Amino acid sequence: MSRRNLFWSLTSGLLLGLPWSVSSLFFIIFIAWVPLLVLEEETRNHPNRYILFNYAFVSFLLWNILGSWWITQAQWLGAVLIILANSLLQALIFWSISRVRTSLNVPLLFPFLIIWMGYEHFHESWDLAWPWLNLGNALATAPKLIQWVEYTGIRGGTLWIILTNFAIFKMTDTYRKRGLGSIVPMGAVTVLLVFIPSLVSYQMLSISGRREKQLRWS
Repeated sequence: MSRRNLFWSLTSGLLLGLPWSVSSLFFIIFIAWVPLLVLEEETRNHPNRYILFNYAFVSFLLWNILGSWWITQAQWLGAVLIILANSLLQALIFWSISRVRTSLNVPLLFPFLIIWMGYEHFHESWDLAWPWLNLGNALATAPKLIQWVEYTGIRGGTLWIILTNFAIFKMTDTYRKRGLGSIVPMGAVTVLLVFIPSLVSYQMLSISGRREKQLRWS
């Protein structure tokens, strides 16, 4: 493993795990995938087809340790097995997303959305269900930002996180390749992705507050 790629891998794992370890840092989830997306871009044509799986496993292992360490208070062996199994499964999913992208020659976003969100749905319904680390759960401590989940479910939060991460990745990738002036369009998209769902949520809170006052005084 190259030190640089290992650094990206560990950085992504740390950023993914922090929202579950320190709830006030939930917003970090919006950039947590960026280092892994950089890794996918750089290792896509590597002679070793499984190199991305190795780096992804390191990331997801750190995420699972930070997000699920509390299980050790109940059962050490069970915690180790859950953390290892979930890390391996997530690494396989991410590696599969990259392979599909390469095989079909499509932008990574499309297989990522379909396969990752499908994985989260599946991970809630089989015998080894472990939905604790579903991406949307990272926003559970920020209810004012996600009032719309009553209509979309937690998968709406996952969608928001994925789209925002990809927008930020695209913006940074464009900056690296073309310079500062070229990121304006993608920067605008990123800002809209961050603020529009938040504004919708606050508007829903405002409407709900007005209705509550009306009922109180009627």
